Amino acid sequence: MILSVEKLSHSYGVRTLFKDVTFNIEMGDKIGIIGVNGTGKSTLLRDIARGEAGDGGRITANGSCVIEYLPQNPDHDPQATVLEQVFQGDSPQLELLRRYERAAALAAADPENSALQSRLLELQQQMDSAYAWQLESEAKAVLDQLGISDFNQPMAELSGGQRKRVALAGVLVRPSDLLILDEPTNHMDNETVAWLEQLLLKRKGALLMVTHDRYFFDRVVNRTLELDGGQCYLYTGNYSLFLQKREERRQSEAAAAQRLRNVYRRELAWISRGAEARRTKSRERIERFNELEQEVKNISAPGELEMSSAGSRLGKTVVECEHLGL
Repeated sequence: MILSVEKLSHSYGVRTLFKDVTFNIEMGDKIGIIGVNGTGKSTLLRDIARGEAGDGGRITANGSCVIEYLPQNPDHDPQATVLEQVFQGDSPQLELLRRYERAAALAAADPENSALQSRLLELQQQMDSAYAWQLESEAKAVLDQLGISDFNQPMAELSGGQRKRVALAGVLVRPSDLLILDEPTNHMDNETVAWLEQLLLKRKGALLMVTHDRYFFDRVVNRTLELDGGQCYLYTGNYSLFLQKREERRQSEAAAAQRLRNVYRRELAWISRGAEARRTKSRERIERFNELEQEVKNISAPGELEMSSAGSRLGKTVVECEHLGL
């Protein structure tokens, strides 16, 4: 186990998003979180990524567990270049990469400066010793795959979608035990989504993500965590299996709710026999009726999920027409 979540709860004022969420994450797990809008999917990801217990509960990570987190709207340093942003992090290797990229840019801008050239040579030797070239090469390959080709462009010049892709490249490249992604396929075309799908399937370590792309979810995920009515339900399997298991659960819950209503109607008839008769009624039974009445009031209809298909992704072809006439 690399991380455990125990009885995690989160509320905003009087509104409870979720309560008593409990599950473990093992190496190799690819967990997708699913639920209707407003159930707290992004909040759950953020709580786990930051190790914050919200309004109660506990998040316990393995001592050596490294977490990388991609929020829906990632922060960025406007002054950093694309590569500098990708190499954000505290590890010695990432710090070395940042120093090397800065030195390379300065040396390229002033090739006659012997001090800068000597500094660059020194850092190149350190890169050799730390086996850091592979990480740099991988970062550039991932950025290129995501449509980012100018590695020295300032982050301030990028669009929101481009900044999200740079942030995605960063969490994919930086080594981690648990990768947490919030809507990673937004603003992607089909080809890029297919590439990301294969990368995540081959990646070692655990994955925890939210996505509204049904087919991406179906092909990547091997465990599904549903947030429904503030409760957490964990299923082994992808989206297709989740639909089957959720229907079985809802049928069971509906049958239990109907039994509860039948008991309530019977008890309501008993307690409605008149004030005089009620004086002889069991106090315990009256108290139980009050509890039963509240349970019936709490029965609510399930919400409906909103999952999109691959057809909603971005693509190079927006409209294609043939043989039009007037």
